[in-house]
Amino acid sequence: MGSLLPWNCIVNTFDFFAIEMPDNKPMQTYGFANNAFVTVAQVFCTIMGPRISFSTKLYIGFLGSAVCLIAIPFISKISTPTNYFGVFGVLLVFGWFSGMVQGTTYTMAAGCGFKYMGQLFLGQGLIAVFTNVIRAITLVTFPVNDYDSIEV
Repeated sequence: MGSLLPWNCIVNTFDFFAIEMPDNKPMQTYGFANNAFVTVAQVFCTIMGPRISFSTKLYIGFLGSAVCLIAIPFISKISTPTNYFGVFGVLLVFGWFSGMVQGTTYTMAAGCGFKYMGQLFLGQGLIAVFTNVIRAITLVTFPVNDYDSIEV
């Protein structure tokens, strides 16, 4: 669950980014910022493989992801367009850490057999549903009234 939870949380805050950065198009570009380095990190994990332990890669990946997630709301409050490019840069770094965690967890599960792989993907599916339920609850509780200003 932990390898996909941080990205799901960011996806569910795109309304916030669109309102904070009305002159930019974060909904269209932030996915690229994250996924560009997810791929690079997974290639890195494939090449470096056994040279770095699983626990080290997971520790660095989760710690880096947490620091990025803490920084993003603060950077979003900086003046426009600096906030847009700041969050874009943090998402590049966040993508690296997320890719390291994902690549490591997939590798660990693959070595344990199909039941563990199935459980890994079940957990990722459940966390996606869970974060979307939380998003629905927060949108009902705190409705966004500025949808007219959001450009998709």
